[in-house]
Amino acid sequence: MTDDRIDEVVGRLRPQVEASSRLDPAAPAARELRSMITTQSQERIPMPLEPRTRRLLIAAPVTAAVAVGAVAATVLFTPSGPDGDGSPLAPAPAQAAVLDMSVADGVVVAEVVDPTAEAERYAAEFAEHGLDVDLRFVPASPTLVGNLVYLDSHASGGEEDVPADSSQAAGEPQVEIVESPRQCAPGGGCPVGVRIPEGYSAPVEIVFGREAQPGEQYDASNTATAEGEALEGLEADGMTMGELRAALAERGQEVAEYRQNVPVEGTGEESAPVAEPTSPDAPPEQDTGSGAGETLEPAEDEVDDDWLVEDVALWAPGEVLVFVAEPV
Repeated sequence: MTDDRIDEVVGRLRPQVEASSRLDPAAPAARELRSMITTQSQERIPMPLEPRTRRLLIAAPVTAAVAVGAVAATVLFTPSGPDGDGSPLAPAPAQAAVLDMSVADGVVVAEVVDPTAEAERYAAEFAEHGLDVDLRFVPASPTLVGNLVYLDSHASGGEEDVPADSSQAAGEPQVEIVESPRQCAPGGGCPVGVRIPEGYSAPVEIVFGREAQPGEQYDASNTATAEGEALEGLEADGMTMGELRAALAERGQEVAEYRQNVPVEGTGEESAPVAEPTSPDAPPEQDTGSGAGETLEPAEDEVDDDWLVEDVALWAPGEVLVFVAEPV
């Protein structure tokens, strides 16, 4: 039955029926209405499914997102603690080791993993093996970055520094350099770590090279003309300063400072400093009373293009130190 037919029947029930008849379930109008309701409930009325399907497709991802959010909340948050703040309590990630350390046959082998770590972290990891090691990094030229550039003579087994009655006397295993052919400095060794006997009681000083910052002077450097360095392959010895200046410009290098060795009077021989330094950290002093020569530091405008180049050393990133002599 159509909606119009139902409206017609309902309309007849309202104005045309007396109050007593309207309340009588056996009245003709009431019987007809019951018949229509019963018949309609038994009929199959097809319903379009598309709207429902569309609603389910929209709701499903939302439900999934809510479920994922619940899991995330379970992992990242815990019920409020004593302070009731409900703060995230995800565990902090453990610090990665700064040294790759292993022990074999009574020897601790340590290789640097993170050259940017603080010295205290290195010391702490060595201390776990009962070792007193002062490990630090200094600015170095490119081919020495990450390599061992200094190991104190006592630790390396220098007999002159080891007391005769010392437990670290010559003949016992001493600290050694660990070398790897995959990280070699051209023309030199390939040090990347150290080997220290377990129970080694003497303090050890170890210095590795690190990358220098712009303008930071090198504390350790390879030969300026070595493979991988700023003047790789350049034969600077014997050049004039005019030739060297042109070569440096092509390589993006500048002269930081000059050095000139002045000959000793009456001998024609150049002299090196001979006096002892006033303190362990002070540079050697000149013995002015012996007639010895000295090393001058001429300024840029004092070194003409016809001066001769005796040697070139790396100074800092993009800068070199040049040893010069006046033309004969």
